[in-house]
Formats: sequence, C-alpha cells, structure tokens
Amino acid sequence: TTIERYLDSFEANRLPEATCATRLRALSARLAALRQTQAELADNLADSATPPPTTADIANLGRQARQALASGTPTKAKIVLQALTHEIRVHTRNQIRPTFRVPSTPQPTAHMFRAPAGLVGAEGLEPPTTAL
Repeated sequence: TTIERYLDSFEANRLPEATCATRLRALSARLAALRQTQAELADNLADSATPPPTTADIANLGRQARQALASGTPTKAKIVLQALTHEIRVHTRNQIRPTFRVPSTPQPTAHMFRAPAGLVGAEGLEPPTTAL
C-alpha cells in the first residue's frame, strides 16, 4: 500500500519525517473514513438483503414466462425477455453473452410480465414530416 511505501522510505532514511508526517496523517484519515463507509455499506446491505428465491418461486416464474411467450404476440415476448434480461455483452459476432436475472419480488405474480406504460407508437415521438 501507499502507507507501506512511505514507511519503507522513512525507515531507510530516504524520506525526512517532516515530509511524510503530513501525508501519512492524511492517508490514515482517508483510510479510516473508507473503512467506516465500508462498514456502513455492509450494514445497509445486510438490512436490505432479500432472501433468495425458492425453487418453487423459480418454477412459478418459469411457468409464467413460458405462458407469456406461448401467447404468440411479439410484444408479449419482448416484454418477458426484457423483464428477465439483466445485460447482453457482445464480444464478437459469434460470442454474445446474455445474463438473466430473477425479478426481486418475493412471490412472482400473474401480472409480472406486462407492458410498460407509455410505449411509443409506430409513428414515433416526432411529428410527421411532409417531405425529407
């Protein structure tokens, strides 16, 4: 760490005390603040942690997803896939890695997959133009 490098230099008499004392105090204060923030974040995470889904929850979610995809409408399929997809990483044309997520609701509901409000219609957001 940075502190260790300063101490090594100080112990080898390559760095005078006056030069490193102020910097060491600043680094120590920053380290203490970072450790405090880390402890607070860990406490917040422990308080807000939701239990992992059960096997039954995942099976129920799978049934709902299959039902939604079987409805046949492209819009419904898109909604289901958007709800279950966390990210898609495209490395090359032949290497595409989707990452899926399980929604964080404790009990998946029958209305888990529904169209988001305010879908843009086929005409788009901009007013129509008469000529390009």
